Amino acid sequence: MDLPMVLIDGRNHSDETDCEHWQCNNTYTRCDGFRNCLDGKDEEHCMKPITLRHFFFCSSSQNYTQMCLPAGRVINETVDCFGASSDEFQYLQTNKFHCSNHTKCEDDQNLCNENQKCLPYDNYEFCLDRLQLCNGYNFDNFINMRDISCRIINTAYKEFSLHTALVYPTLQTISIYSVKNQITNKKTELPIKNIIQPDVCNHGLHMYHRLRVGSYRSLCFCPPNYYGDRCQYQNQRVSLTVVLASVDQPIVYAIVVTLIEDDNDTQEIHSYHQFTYESKIYCGQTVDIYLLYTTRGKNDSKNYSIRIDAFNKDSLTYLTSWHLTIPFVFLPVNRISAFLTIPTPGISDPKNCTLHCYNGTCMKYHNEERFFCQCYSGWSGAQCHIPIDCSMCASNSICIGSIQNRSICVCSQSRFGSFCRLKLMCPVGLCKNNGRCVVIDEKMIDESYVCFCPEQFSGSRCEYVKSGIHIFLENIETPSYLLVYIYNEISFERSLPTFITLKKMTMFQNHVILYSQHMFKMVLVKIDNRYYLAVLQKVQRTNITTSISPAQRCASVDEVLNTKLVSLPRIQRLKNYHIPCQRDFKLQCFVDEFYMCLCTEEHHSNCFPLDHQLSFVCEVDVYCENGGTCLQDRPICGDILCICADCFFGDRCQFYANGIGLTLDDLLRYAIRSNNTLNDQSLVIKLSATLVMIIFLIGTLNGLLSYLVFHDRDSRKVGCGIYLRLSSIISMLVVSMLIIKFWFVTYTYINQSINRNIHQIGCILFEPMLRFFLYMSNWLNTCVGIERAIAVFKGISFNMRQSRRIARRTLCILPLIILGTMSYELIQRDLFDDYEEQRVWCIIRYSQSVQIYTTVVQYFHFVAPVSANLLATLFIIVKLARQQAIVRTHISYQQQLFNNFNEHKQLVIGPIVLAILLSPRFLISISSGCVKAPRIPWLYLFGYFISFIPSSLIFVIFVLPSTFYKKQFKKVITTWRQRFIRAIRSWNP
Repeated sequence: MDLPMVLIDGRNHSDETDCEHWQCNNTYTRCDGFRNCLDGKDEEHCMKPITLRHFFFCSSSQNYTQMCLPAGRVINETVDCFGASSDEFQYLQTNKFHCSNHTKCEDDQNLCNENQKCLPYDNYEFCLDRLQLCNGYNFDNFINMRDISCRIINTAYKEFSLHTALVYPTLQTISIYSVKNQITNKKTELPIKNIIQPDVCNHGLHMYHRLRVGSYRSLCFCPPNYYGDRCQYQNQRVSLTVVLASVDQPIVYAIVVTLIEDDNDTQEIHSYHQFTYESKIYCGQTVDIYLLYTTRGKNDSKNYSIRIDAFNKDSLTYLTSWHLTIPFVFLPVNRISAFLTIPTPGISDPKNCTLHCYNGTCMKYHNEERFFCQCYSGWSGAQCHIPIDCSMCASNSICIGSIQNRSICVCSQSRFGSFCRLKLMCPVGLCKNNGRCVVIDEKMIDESYVCFCPEQFSGSRCEYVKSGIHIFLENIETPSYLLVYIYNEISFERSLPTFITLKKMTMFQNHVILYSQHMFKMVLVKIDNRYYLAVLQKVQRTNITTSISPAQRCASVDEVLNTKLVSLPRIQRLKNYHIPCQRDFKLQCFVDEFYMCLCTEEHHSNCFPLDHQLSFVCEVDVYCENGGTCLQDRPICGDILCICADCFFGDRCQFYANGIGLTLDDLLRYAIRSNNTLNDQSLVIKLSATLVMIIFLIGTLNGLLSYLVFHDRDSRKVGCGIYLRLSSIISMLVVSMLIIKFWFVTYTYINQSINRNIHQIGCILFEPMLRFFLYMSNWLNTCVGIERAIAVFKGISFNMRQSRRIARRTLCILPLIILGTMSYELIQRDLFDDYEEQRVWCIIRYSQSVQIYTTVVQYFHFVAPVSANLLATLFIIVKLARQQAIVRTHISYQQQLFNNFNEHKQLVIGPIVLAILLSPRFLISISSGCVKAPRIPWLYLFGYFISFIPSSLIFVIFVLPSTFYKKQFKKVITTWRQRFIRAIRSWNP
């Protein structure tokens, strides 16, 4: 590589100075026709050797004749050869020709031209000989000295070479074939007769109209921007040039451009133009449109504007609109250009809209902070208040307006014509290799169709097979995305990759397949700020399987050179870059701030420029939501992916996962491996399955035993017994719904072929039911603590009958209150197809205001029961201590508290345990806020599962600490034992 001269410490440094550590025998000097090494080893075993081992061939500096210079006279500070070719290491540090005056060296390119700086006639004789010998001849036809003399001033430029590269991966055979067209498109060439048009129609097309035999009339067909019988006048018009781009590919759009009069509520359409835009082929291409006014000689006192509407042609869904102002209405011709990006379809929620749209929806223009009414079919006007006749449009189209009493119709796929009544279908078998054919432009006979090809195919008919690169990740944590550089050729000057692609990675993905239309020699993978050498071949490849691991990482120059060498200026540091390759024979590559260096088979470094500053951040982010970082591999029409901020997920970061409201879907979403058995799942799934089974067994047993205790009438003399009997039933329902929910989520995520309706039912029902039963269980347990506090407060005046009556009323009201606070979930729950993960997620879609309400409700259902239990416990202990302090004055207050705790532990243990078990999930949610590390969900799984323990331990929390309830339990067990014995005896008389 050539570097400019740099002044360091008063001395000029170039790429030819201080080259002690640079090998004279390398890829770029071997067999180049010049002796670069003193012993000539760089020219040994070549097809055409130029010298003997102990002599140096050169031209005499006196008479330019051939001579054999002994090796001892090479580099002896005496110029024996023409141009000091024998002393190149001494003189040729920055230039290649030494003038005879011994004072300067001249660039060989200026040796024989007007820019030469040697003394007059210093090289005149040689240049004359050069003109006779060198011009117009092949150097290989020359022999010996004349060949060398010609090469002195005609040194060829060296291309970057991989001939001595350390091949990776090592292959037995190397395929260098080119991908051939698999389809032969047969076209019939029709003879075209050139017709000379008479210049009578100016910019129009001249035609003859036959009136009768032998009688013709001359006609002119004018383009839209001209009129007149000879197309001699220009129309007043708006000349619009539009460049469209989109982030969703491949999608077919219907684009409608209208010229509107803005001065009244009618919003009269003067003219319109409709065309089909396909994001794969036409992205970034210009579209020229002429929009005319209804009358020639437009009203200059009125205001006009252009509105552009975009529709999805497959579903006829409205997407967005743009508004373009016409600045100089008085001009007869206005030229306007616009670059428009079609955004991803999303939920439109325009705020601060003051328009009243009677038969439409208030929308905001995509390019302006301005609102308008998007009218329903059959209505028009600024407020969608003017009915229009849409009967002309076919049933499978939409009507968006009218002009001169004619409907403006937007057609669906395969339909065309002014009113969408004509049909055009793709020819059978037009697209090969499972490509999808789409009708684009019915007016173009040969270009009416486009094929959407699978990822591994390309071409207008999907006839070409792309080159495939299979990359496995070994001992590398799965990143969010890969940045892959694919090289076909490498250059010293500016080594831009042939192709750059971004590839988003999914959870547990350790294998990625890339497809390229180009053959390749080298593939670099960038993960964060680390480079990995995935492929390095001496010849071009079409298909390859490789892997990257820490061993393929290209080390930083700081790791392979000592601090002293790293601190040198770049031009000096580069000359030591052979050292790492010679020191570590396993080293494949290393990188600095300017270059990527490859180690060769001879353990030399082979470096080329690598631009680390390439930015892949989208210039205009219309894709990612909620602060996600938008990355794009090409400035226009490239593949886009989003790197989500904390708490958000989804292909566009459109979904939010907060701590308190996390579901099993959120926690296990990225932990379940699709199309794998349970044995092949991650440790998170296996441990979660074990915990769910344990909670289910313990909860079912506790709930059953508790129900037997509180089903007895004596246990329900007060309201607590009523609460606890229902709580026993609810606890069994909670653990049952938990195990159903867990296995439903696991199985549906593993098996992607499950019917979508089953997904929908499970999404809508299971999570709300689980949450409802959990809320009910928490509140019922809290009601027990509150009633016990009331009983302590009232003492002997406590009315047990009234307590039972309040309990029954509470059991009627409580479910309605909980369902009322959760009603939004039943409405907002829906399925989301994640094409990147190739899964179906159960998500909740709601606005920011509903999100705040949801968070408040969820915190309330967790914080209120915990707080109520703690307050009830504190009140019971303090109240009893104060009552006994009046009688037992000889005992301290602290001792009274301790004694009361031991004496009435059955009253206080339950609320305390409930508060402790419900607190972790709350504390985790407020400390972390959301799932910031979805790949490590242990903390949230702990908080999630522990919140089910209170519902699973009703018997342990309320029965075992109470002497009365334990007696009731023994009584029930005795009764059931007697029934069992009698049943046995009745079966065996």
